[in-house]
Amino acid sequence: MKRILHGVSFLAAAIAATMLYRFPPDRYAFYPPCPFHAFTGWDCPGCGTTRAIAAMLHGDLLRAFSLNPLLPLFMLILCLTWLFRERIQRHETVTVVGLVCFVVLSTAARHLLHF
Repeated sequence: MKRILHGVSFLAAAIAATMLYRFPPDRYAFYPPCPFHAFTGWDCPGCGTTRAIAAMLHGDLLRAFSLNPLLPLFMLILCLTWLFRERIQRHETVTVVGLVCFVVLSTAARHLLHF
């Protein structure tokens, strides 16, 4: 069952990456707008992430960083979480609380420092 779940996850990520590569959000308007940004006018933790990932897929790392400067750090955390998933499962609550704190603090820093 785990292999099927991993295969489906990999397939979904590959399809999403292909879509972002072939149809960048800067040129195609079918991507949904951020409801948090539409309601508050503030960037949510994910604002700019779709465009940043599309820029990374095209090899434009500086543009990706300018769109969402914490994306590379978040991707590193995501990779480490995947690599050490057996150890993390034993400390699941601490991991989830840590990731939530990271998202909240990074969003606050982004607005306070005007990234």
